[in-house]
Order: sequence, then structure tokens, then C-alpha cells
Amino acid sequence: MLHGVVVGSYTNEWVLEKLTAPDFDTWRRFGSRISTTTPLGQGTYNTTYKVGRTMLPDAFKGAFHGVDLPDMIFRRTRVDPSWSIVPEVDEAVKELIITGYAALNSIGPKLYGAYMIKANPPIYVENEEDRLVKKARMYMFTEAWDGDLFEPLSKLQIPRDRFAQQLSILLGKAQEIGLWHIDANPTNLLYRNLGPDTEICFTDFDDKFCKIWSPSMRARVGRCSVLAHASLIMGYMSCYMNPEVFAFYQPAVLAQLNLDFGIDMTTDSEVCDWLDGMEREQTPSASVVSGSQLDNEREAKLQIAETLRITMRQYLMNDEEFDGSCLLKRNLSKTTFVQFFEFALSRRGNPPIESWSKLVRKYDLYKLTDIVREDRGNGRVHFFEGKKGGRLVRMDINGQVYHYEGPRGEEKLVRLKNNEANYYYEGPRGQERVVRITALKNKGVEYYEGPRGEEHRVSIVKYVEGIIEYYEGPRGAERKVRVSRRKDAAMEYYEGRQGEERMVRVEYPGGSVEYFDGPSGKERKLSMKAPASPLPMVEPMDAAAM
Repeated sequence: MLHGVVVGSYTNEWVLEKLTAPDFDTWRRFGSRISTTTPLGQGTYNTTYKVGRTMLPDAFKGAFHGVDLPDMIFRRTRVDPSWSIVPEVDEAVKELIITGYAALNSIGPKLYGAYMIKANPPIYVENEEDRLVKKARMYMFTEAWDGDLFEPLSKLQIPRDRFAQQLSILLGKAQEIGLWHIDANPTNLLYRNLGPDTEICFTDFDDKFCKIWSPSMRARVGRCSVLAHASLIMGYMSCYMNPEVFAFYQPAVLAQLNLDFGIDMTTDSEVCDWLDGMEREQTPSASVVSGSQLDNEREAKLQIAETLRITMRQYLMNDEEFDGSCLLKRNLSKTTFVQFFEFALSRRGNPPIESWSKLVRKYDLYKLTDIVREDRGNGRVHFFEGKKGGRLVRMDINGQVYHYEGPRGEEKLVRLKNNEANYYYEGPRGQERVVRITALKNKGVEYYEGPRGEEHRVSIVKYVEGIIEYYEGPRGAERKVRVSRRKDAAMEYYEGRQGEERMVRVEYPGGSVEYFDGPSGKERKLSMKAPASPLPMVEPMDAAAM
């Protein structure tokens, strides 16, 4: 693995270049130091920190080919008790390559430094030479943009023509360099210079969702790339954001796509028709090994088609997140992908909305998708893949819907939906634990940690309010300790037991601190502290403790 090596992509010359100065130890010490500060945010897989340019060590000055370093975002891999969210080394390397490729081509933030540290302990094999099954934590310092697009789009803060123009430019660049980002949505798009001069780019280049195509393939299916990405972004806007947001931006986006790429949704929604013909004859994890160009191209197309189908389920083919608000009446005369693109970009014909369960009964769609329905009575319905007794994919029990993944005999619960929320699970069969909960009646997401039966809430992301709440304490006694505010990047700190948390201070990005006193809900400001000088350097932390 790349132990002791730091790579970057900020000069517009290399996908990744090895950095000799600052050296690895300097980067690692700096990463350890930043890890002791207050996080900017924490997701399922990573923790992020804002790094002001005044915090950069002296060793960084003049060491980047004369580049004036900006504020940065530091991102490091989280570790859960089972280490299931820590990437394998080959996955981490692929993400680094795609991140560098995006930076080189100006569709992703510049990468100023990235390194990996072997996960401790290695949990898969004992053979030290077998690096591909080892795990590694990733550490990345990237150019800081102003934030993701969810809030400014939700508040209509970007002029519609400017957004359409910038989106078209971004998708055109992605088409030109052959980059597919199949998790494209407003939360994975960054912006800067809010207003009439807004710029946007991609972020989060997980190799599970991002692929790079060869030049020959780009030429043949380029317009499909533009159409697919635009559909993913606008479909998310339509389903996950307020209807007026979609109505505000959609006409301008369609007009710009037609102007720049000749894509007219009244005639060109079938430019991706080849996707429906991509079905894997082997298991989904199988790969083409013959090495011929045709086989390699087929494998690349299969990966895109399979990942798109998974992503599309959020919008077109289930009612798990939004209770049917984003579903189409199935038109059996059109392919699935054509229906999705037409729906996501134009909602053509305003077709009646129906729930997935009604679609099943009306059109018997499970037969069309190789899913067999078995009614077992007493409100229990099982769904199997291929045939009765095949791999279990879903159970409906008295209004609750359980979803399963994994081979036959090893199916594990991955999601449970009831009338109030969706519960998402991770872990092997029999040890599934709740990792997040999304409520159906709002846009918030709760995150959990801990083994099965002891899951405790660690954070709540509230999209409408623009805040992230952080919690500590055992299950049933979680207390709020911090609140991150998106609007001004401030962090609120709380003390007190559950239900009686009171704000005691607020820290601002520039270093100012406000102090408060008083009971919960009646806090009053006592004093304010001016910004402090940059943090001093400290000795590196042990990697296993990070």
C-alpha cells in the first residue's frame, strides 16, 4: 500500500503526483493536530474538519510550486466497531485516483495532500503480502468550497439561468473526460461565490459510484452521460426537495441541455436505450476476465447500468423514502431507463402517482422483474428472487416492510419501513444493527453507533434548519453536546442531562467565542472572546488511536 507516501493533484499537470515536501511525517502530524479540533461534520464514513490557511504549518509555505494555499477541508475515515466502513486498500486507491482525475480536469476540488494509514488491526487475512484485502484509513486535504448545493438550491439563492449554465458546463466536462458520478445529487455538488457568479463542481468520488470510461466509449455514448447525470440531479431535486425548487430550475436546465448538447426530451430520451440491454449473465459480483476490448467495454457498461438501477430505486421504483410521492404509473411500452429520464427531467404528461404496492397488484410487475410474491396469510407476504424459495428480498408483515440483501441462506436485513420512518441496518445476518433513521414527515436523518441492541444516537442532520446535532451517552440517555450551524459554520456547545441541555458557548470559524449562562431555552450571553492565535504544533498521535 502507499504507506509513507503523500500524493496531490493541484498543478493541472498530473492525476496524482508524489509530494516530497512537506514530508509524510509533517502531513501526519498536521492531520493528528486537526483531528483534535471541533469537526465541521460527521457522516457515516468520514469526519470532516475546516482548516483555515492560518492554521497551516510553516513547512507548507512555499512548498507547493508557488501556489497560494487556500482554506482546506480535511477528511479522514471513521472507524466503527466492526471496521465495516473502513475501505479496503484497493478501494481507497481507486478513490484517490478518481479524486485526482476530477481535480486535474477541474470538475472536483483541488487535492493538496492525501495519504493512507493501514487499518489496525487487519481483520481479513494474516498474509502481509496480500495488500488488496487489507484495510486502510484515508486522509485527504482538499480545496475548501463554500458548501454543498442542497441549501442554496432549496432557498432559490442561485439564479436559474446561472445554475443551468454551470450544470451544463460541469456535465459537458464529465462527458469529455469519461467520468460517471452515479451518486450525483445536490449534496454531492459543491458551490462557491453564491449568486450570479456561482461555480459548481462534484465531490465524494467513491469508487462504488464513480467510473472512468475509455475515449472510444465516450465518443459513442457521450450524450447518455449528460442525460443520466442531469436526470439524477434533477430527480433528486424533484423528490427530496420542495416542488417549487424543481419548478424553478427545471425549465432553464432543459433549455440549456438542448442548446449545448441537442438533447430534446420530446425526442431524445432514448439516447440511453442501450442501458436496458445490459444484463449480467453471471452473478452481480462477477467480472469479465478475457481481456478483449469488447469484453472490457461490456463490463464497464454493466457497472454503469447496475449502479444506475440501484440509484433509480430511490426515485422511480419504490416508496420507501417518500411514501409514493415520486413514483410513476408503469408504462409497459417504454423501457425503465427511458421512463426514469422522462420523469426526472420533465415529468412528462403528469402521470398519476401510485404506490409501489399498488403497481405490483395492478401490473404484476414482480413477474416482470423476476420477483415472486408469496402470500403466507395473517398479513405476511414474502418476495423471492427468481422463484419461490429463492433468495429472500423483502417481507411485508402487517404494514411493516423488511428489505434483505445477500445470497440465499445469508440474507441480512438492510432496511425496515413503517408508517413513521425508515430504519437502515448494517452487519452480518443475525447481528444487524441500526445505523441511521430517516423520518417520513421531515428531511432529517438520525445516525447511530453501537452493537445490536445497544445502538445509541450520535447525530441528527436537519436539512431544513441547516444544522447537525451531536449526541453522547448510552442508549436511552443520549444528550445533545454540540450543534453545527451551516449558515455561519459556527459550533454550539451544550451541557446537562438529556432533556435539560443548555448552551454554554458558541465558537465561530474565525476563532471568536461567545459564552452563555442560564437554563435550557433561556440562555443569555455573558461575554465574548476575541480570536486566538493559530494552534501550536503537537506530537503525532498513534494511528491506532485516531
